[in-house]
Amino acid sequence: MEEPVESDLSDTKLGEGQKQKLRNLFNGFKGLFSNQPGLPHVLYHEIDTGDKGPVVSRPYTYDRVKQGIIDYHIEKMLREGKIRSIQSPYASPVVLTRKNNDLPPDSPEAYRFAIDYRKLNAITKYPRYPLPVIDDLITNIPHTGVMSTLDLKIEAPVLQLPNFTEQFNLFTDASGVGIGAVLNQNHRPTAFASRTLNKVERNYTVTERECLAVIWALNKFKTYFGSLLVKVITDHAALKKLTNGKNLSSRMIRWALKLSEFNIEWEHRPGVQNVVANVLSRNPVGNLDGSQISCAALRALALNSREQLIREQREDPELGHIYRYLENPDDGSVNATVCEGWSQDFKLIDGQLFYANYSKTLGELRVYIPRSLCEAIIKEFHDLPLAGYLGKRKTYLKLRDTCYFPYVRKYIFEYVSTCDRCQKFNYKNALPAGRLIPIVSNYPWCRWLSPNNSQRWR
Repeated sequence: MEEPVESDLSDTKLGEGQKQKLRNLFNGFKGLFSNQPGLPHVLYHEIDTGDKGPVVSRPYTYDRVKQGIIDYHIEKMLREGKIRSIQSPYASPVVLTRKNNDLPPDSPEAYRFAIDYRKLNAITKYPRYPLPVIDDLITNIPHTGVMSTLDLKIEAPVLQLPNFTEQFNLFTDASGVGIGAVLNQNHRPTAFASRTLNKVERNYTVTERECLAVIWALNKFKTYFGSLLVKVITDHAALKKLTNGKNLSSRMIRWALKLSEFNIEWEHRPGVQNVVANVLSRNPVGNLDGSQISCAALRALALNSREQLIREQREDPELGHIYRYLENPDDGSVNATVCEGWSQDFKLIDGQLFYANYSKTLGELRVYIPRSLCEAIIKEFHDLPLAGYLGKRKTYLKLRDTCYFPYVRKYIFEYVSTCDRCQKFNYKNALPAGRLIPIVSNYPWCRWLSPNNSQRWR
């Protein structure tokens, strides 16, 4: 008689009846559970290589210690039934990968046994399947009391799943730096969306920016309501008369035609009643104090505390005088004439120094990293496992979007260029150097042209 599947459900919040149903489900599929892993006998698959011949690669050369480790893993997998002996025209080499543990280098358990299948993967034909969109999956999930979707720090923490039998309300708003929208039903949010305006869009008139917010939000959420009636709620009353307005610009005429594709019911509400969309359309940095900004941007970086960052900024040899000038313009230890011009690109918020030049184009601030912490910051953005040892440009873009220090591009490029791991393992996509082709002369004193168009005799 087969033993039942052991399952620990003590940490769940299920009732006893639910736990029993779950145990019965597990026991109904005993063949899928095993304490001893091995070869599966339920499903077999094929690797399609088309008309390509078998791939044969020579085994890698290892020293006596690692060869013994390879033999240990092979014998162990044979005993456990994970592998079996076969005769095949294909052959791929074994690779030993060091595990992240404290075992000595001669221990078999210090290595992970792997196979280098890169040549086989190169000729494999993979089946193509259309992948579903995650948003569509969540939208079409029936109502359930177990699954929920969380938003990002808005007043109501849980987004409700849409009910397609009820009307949707779309709140939109625009500011000088961005646009935002909230789709809700029965006074509860279904989805949030926002984005910043580009350089051209920031030159739009107020009415054009508000209309852009509506157009963008309708296209963003049209999969929810389609041709159904949707109520658009805005704090800009002029949009209600857009369809019958006079003296419209060509841009507004195009947008009016675009709006005619949707079944819209307009409603005007003052800005104080459109709080969420109003917040989404504006840059939140100016409404936060320095401690909140530093925690959001630098929590995972090599900073011990917010006080350490402030202390290092004030004592920084490069821009410490800017910090002290913004802190006290009458400070006699700094050159007020020099600092007055430089200080236009920086802001002091709750004791922390921020680079404000991006706020002119992106509406965003970047925390200033003093010289003493630059190397630690670059390591966090490049060397950590989650950082992925990216290349020069990607590392620069990722760091630039979070913080700032002088000559950031130069220091990142130098750091990545001298990274030992990157030089060893990163793939270089440059074309290989061409082969040297000898120039053969057919008779004495043969003349030809060199690459710089000068004549050569032989």
